[in-house]
Amino acid sequence: MSGDHKSYKVFISSTYLDNAERRRIVEDAVIRADMQPIGMERFTASAYPTIEECERYARGCDIYLGIIAHRFGWIPDGKQVSITELEYDAAKEALRPRLMFEIDGSVPVDMQKDFDPGPDRWDKQKKLDDFKAKYRKDQMPTPFTDTTLGTKVLHALNLWRDRHVGKQPAADSRRPDDGALSQELDRYRRAVEALHQSLPLAGFKTKLRVPIDLEELYVPLQAHVDLRASGDAVFADVREGEERLKSAHGARHRPHRCLSRSGQAQASRAFDPRRSGIR
Repeated sequence: MSGDHKSYKVFISSTYLDNAERRRIVEDAVIRADMQPIGMERFTASAYPTIEECERYARGCDIYLGIIAHRFGWIPDGKQVSITELEYDAAKEALRPRLMFEIDGSVPVDMQKDFDPGPDRWDKQKKLDDFKAKYRKDQMPTPFTDTTLGTKVLHALNLWRDRHVGKQPAADSRRPDDGALSQELDRYRRAVEALHQSLPLAGFKTKLRVPIDLEELYVPLQAHVDLRASGDAVFADVREGEERLKSAHGARHRPHRCLSRSGQAQASRAFDPRRSGIR
């Protein structure tokens, strides 16, 4: 890393309750861009009131990054706009670059969960529309969904740096410190576990209509896998499956194993329910 390398500060601004997970995604993207995330989660005790503190951070950042969903958010006493809009105004007044990310209109909306609560809900929706009109005059917001937000933020930050500072080596091209690497691997492990800790089973007839966790299921290690890629084969038991698969064109017989998180071998396809114990 060159001695003149600068880690730019990115102030993350949004309502919190409806955007807590999105803020985490954005923070990860900021770190991957080799920049420093600044937000309410990282504020320390201060003698400044909340409003002044938020505005001070917004003015002092290198980049203001706004996440706009369906809530206008908290309006401080004596103010006409939300704290999020006050932060935007402070960054604009300080001539900071502002990157706005606005939730895509195709994302389903639950008014009870996604909108501001309380009797002034619709007044805040009108104020939110006015805020959107304000920042759209200054720059074009980027639409996002929960699955695209991190990628779009990372791309926008790298593009900003390339245009305004000059192309820098990507953060991934430099060896990360052990702490950051460990956190990244741990985050990846948790994501993989959440995605694969359970999966639907097919291959036997049953009236059971709920997912079965592999950790709570014993099956023999020998199983028969349908390699015809038809995706709709159903067998009453292993014996029927073996006979039908052997007679099918292109089908092969082989042992198949799938390891659960506990390390015990499990089968993932047709098996004999008579020998299986489902608790």
